[in-house]
Amino acid sequence: HDFREYFTRALSVEEAAECEWAEVTSDWAYTVLARLGDREAPDEAVSATFRHSGLRFGRHADHVAIYGEEGTLHIEEAYTQGPMFLATAPDCWEELTIPEHIFSGLPDEDDPTQRNWTQLACDLVDDIRGVETRDYLTFRDGWIYQEVIDVVRAAAGWTRIVGE
Repeated sequence: HDFREYFTRALSVEEAAECEWAEVTSDWAYTVLARLGDREAPDEAVSATFRHSGLRFGRHADHVAIYGEEGTLHIEEAYTQGPMFLATAPDCWEELTIPEHIFSGLPDEDDPTQRNWTQLACDLVDDIRGVETRDYLTFRDGWIYQEVIDVVRAAAGWTRIVGE
């Protein structure tokens, strides 16, 4: 696939019929219901839904929703790149403004995916050079994320991710 052209248009029925078809060996969509929090304080945990699809033009957009005692935080688009909303009552959504200082320190790049990779590369290079950087994801974080991904792929149901 040339992902630069991925969302430019859908194939016609005729074009799709001419394509070479193969077995799908990748993950294109998932929906995860998770319980997030400190295992030492389970009563303070929150539930969250992560919904993402690499498939084209679904009816419901990708999003992350975090459900707490006092409301729901809903962030649109895959990888939480879209607007953020808070509901503290049914059908009463308020759009939240993300503080400018969060964006001002990021690379000037319109494409969110490229911006995020560029920022990660800059942080990694600074870290290697010994330049003090803000916190960024570590190999340990990646290991924990991979544990979660493996549980989702296995459809293992409720599984405690220890991370240690």
